[in-house]
Amino acid sequence: MVFEVRSPGNTQTEMDKKLVFYDSYSVEDYYLYDLDKGDLSGWLRRENRLDMVNRS
Repeated sequence: MVFEVRSPGNTQTEMDKKLVFYDSYSVEDYYLYDLDKGDLSGWLRRENRLDMVNRS
């Protein structure tokens, strides 16, 4: 399980690469909190890949 806080200096490209990295190393759960937006995103491993959790 990985919890990450996105800092203002992180680019979207950087964050996309991190998601691919965590996926390739079979991380089961990945959560990303964006301080600026106050947004929490999550991905869970389903069918051998990280899949974004649906928000309601």
